[in-house]
Amino acid sequence: MVLGRTMRINPLAIILWLMVWGWLWGVAGLLVAVPMLVCLKIVASRVEAWNRWSLLLE
Repeated sequence: MVLGRTMRINPLAIILWLMVWGWLWGVAGLLVAVPMLVCLKIVASRVEAWNRWSLLLE
C-alpha cells in the first residue's frame, strides 16, 4: 500500500502482479515482483508508445 501511494500504482495491479510472479517463481517471485512492476511503470511512463500502459497501472 505504501509503494502504491508513493508511485501511484493501482493496488489491484500490485496484487495481480504478485499472484502471477508468486505462482511462477514462488517466494523469489514475490520478492522480485514489486520492483519489476515499479521499473515497468517508470519505463512505460517515459516511452511515448507505452503511455497507455502507464495510465493503466495508475
